[in-house]
This record gives sequence, structure tokens and C-alpha cells, in this order.
Amino acid sequence: MGIESTKEKLASTGQTFRFGPETILKLATAATLVVLAAVVIFVVIGAVRSVLLVDLDLDLILTAVVNSLVIAAGAVVVALPVGLLSALYITELAPSKPAKMFWTTIKVLSAVPSVVIGFIGLVWLGYYESSQGTSPLRLYPAASLLLALMVYPSLASFLIEHFRRISPSLRASSYALGASRWQTIVYTVYPAARSSIAAAGFFGLGRTMGDTAIVLMLWQAAARSSLTASQDHRLFTVPTAIVMGAELGWHHSELFPMAMLIMILSLAISSLGRRFMQSHWRVQE
Repeated sequence: MGIESTKEKLASTGQTFRFGPETILKLATAATLVVLAAVVIFVVIGAVRSVLLVDLDLDLILTAVVNSLVIAAGAVVVALPVGLLSALYITELAPSKPAKMFWTTIKVLSAVPSVVIGFIGLVWLGYYESSQGTSPLRLYPAASLLLALMVYPSLASFLIEHFRRISPSLRASSYALGASRWQTIVYTVYPAARSSIAAAGFFGLGRTMGDTAIVLMLWQAAARSSLTASQDHRLFTVPTAIVMGAELGWHHSELFPMAMLIMILSLAISSLGRRFMQSHWRVQE
């Protein structure tokens, strides 16, 4: 009776129930959110249990988090200025054909897997080992430079897209007032894109902080042993700590708090990036 009455109501209103693409998209979105929520709850419960039931090594957790932030920040400090200069040259200075060529090259570089960049690091580190010997002080800049090479195409592409969205009337007004091309870049284009540049920095920081392949490959090349050989290594970051935990069998110890901390940091960094983007669009409007 209930189904028949519902059909009668739908027929009287001229509406029909359709299991179409919109319904499928809604169900897929809901399923994805449920899975993500389950992952977050699993990590949070594990972290709480670790804090309450296990004598945690706080120095180990702090070392991994600090190393992750330092290496990622070093990568962004290198990649963001280079990406900014590349984006300015392609959008503001280069003729159409060279700009198209450089833009295509950046797109190709963005498709290079991080494991290939890590292999470049292995070759590089092996060369220094054979010629000068491996110094632990070289591992930080090596990891940051390779991560900068990985994230540079994404930052440059992000900035190019946003530079192209700047209203042409701003540039036209600057030229009409007698400003040169460099003066237009410095006093018109750059101020209009500052929020986008800051957002690119935060997005790059979040991506490099969670990368695993490059740091792991450098670790193995430098240590020439398994990941369990040393826990006070300079490349002991949160991703490498989680891999080490899988090898050692750390089930409810420091791994869950590390995973929760990296999630909180990633969420905070992404929120800052989105906040800068929102301020950018408010300025454009």
C-alpha cells in the first residue's frame, strides 16, 4: 500500500523516480566521504590508545615531524621562486612560440614520477660517495632539492593559470599610464597575484611533506642498509617512520600519533592555502 500510494502521489504531481547519473554521483560521493571518515576515525582511535596505553618516545615523534617540515620547507624555498620566475616569463615576457614550448615542457615534467627523481638522487649521491664520501649534512639539501624538482612543475602550472586569469584591464591601465613591462609586472601583476603565490607555497609544502619515495631512496642510498639500521638518521621523517614501523611491526606505538600529526599539519596547510585563494578571488571581484 505504501509503495502504491507513493507512486500515485508521484503520478499526480507529474514526477517520476529515476536512478540516473545524478543519483549515482551522490552515492559515490557519500561512499567516498564514509571511507575517508572511517580512515580518520581509525587513526584518531589508534593515536588515543597509543597515548593512553603506551610509553611513547616523544623525542622520536618530534624528530620525525621536525625533519619532515624542514625538508619540505627547504623544497618550497627552492621551488617557489623558480616556479614564480618561470610563470612570469611564460605569461608576461616570452613570445608566443617560446611560451608555448616552455609551457609544454613544464607539463611533461609534471608527469615524471617521483621515483624517477629519486633515482636521479641515487645516481647523484653515488657519485659523491665515490668522489668525496657521503656526509650526513648533505642529506637535508639533497632531499630538499629533489623534492623541489618534483614539486616545481605543479607550482609553475598553478601560478601560470592564475596569472592568466588576472584581468587584462589591469595591465592595459598600467601601460596607458606609461609604465614599462617590468614596472607593470612589479607594480600591477605581482600585487594582484600575491595571494595565489602564497597559496602555491602552502600547497607545495603539503605535497612535499607527504612524499615518501624520494626520501626513502635517499635514505637507502646513504645508509646502504635496511631502514631499521638507524632511527636518528637525518632523513627520519614521518613517511619514512611509518615505513620503518611496517618493517618493525609497530602496531599501536608512535605510528598512530605520527599519522595523526601529519594529517593535522596537512589539513592546516591546505586550509591556509584555500584561505589565501579565497582572498585572491575576493580581490579579483
